[in-house]
Amino acid sequence: MGRSKKPITKEILKDIKIKDKIRKIIEENSELDNKQIAELLKTSIPKVRAVRYWMQFKNTEKNTSYTNVDGIKKQSAREKIISCIESSGINDGKILTLPFSTCEIERQIISKFRNKFHFIACEREEDVYYKMLNTIAENRLTMSTHFGNIEDKIYSSKENEYSHLILDYCGQISTFQNELDYVFRNNIIRIGGTIAITLCKRGEIKGELGDKINALADNLIPKEQIQSYAIKTFFSQYVGKTYKMETYLEYHDDGKSPMVLVTLKRLL
Repeated sequence: MGRSKKPITKEILKDIKIKDKIRKIIEENSELDNKQIAELLKTSIPKVRAVRYWMQFKNTEKNTSYTNVDGIKKQSAREKIISCIESSGINDGKILTLPFSTCEIERQIISKFRNKFHFIACEREEDVYYKMLNTIAENRLTMSTHFGNIEDKIYSSKENEYSHLILDYCGQISTFQNELDYVFRNNIIRIGGTIAITLCKRGEIKGELGDKINALADNLIPKEQIQSYAIKTFFSQYVGKTYKMETYLEYHDDGKSPMVLVTLKRLL
């Protein structure tokens, strides 16, 4: 089971500010120990220790993390998603989303459709979650939040529950194929609704999908095309009477990871 959602409170916002102060002090005064920082900010030593540990962990993750959260082409992908939602004719109801801390596309949709949608925003990383809460509070966004994996919401969804899904995974297709299979086979979006998925075109394709693709790779698929072929192969099994693929867009801002946007529309 996922962790339950946390309401936005003054205590949470205060906690965000304290953690930001701790982080800045550690960055600028590395010689100070946890006790000294705690005394300086009048907070607890365990809280300082937790922030320091998180910073060390993030430094080890720096070279493997996904960085394509901004850029001109990323914005073009967002605009394509918004266009699909607008053309669907479904301009109200619930949207399940992975907004990151800045809630970029969600803010654009709220502005365009004048708060007709209600977002359910999912985030599993604590630091990103609290920053997201801060963004929601500062911009007065119409959102509920879930602290945990988006699969918690997907696997508990009912048929026709959501108007649209914005699944900005930014990871490997093989990592999310089970929950995506559930989405399509259980029709959790309304007829006419859009499923928008962003994926990363790097790393090794694993699992059953990887076995199928790799079996063909040596003779039939050039190495540089394997990722694209795997993504298209996965989604092709759902395209037909029930779903239509509206977008397959590869994009890559300078210095960012190569990405793919796929949008599908439910027909029946």
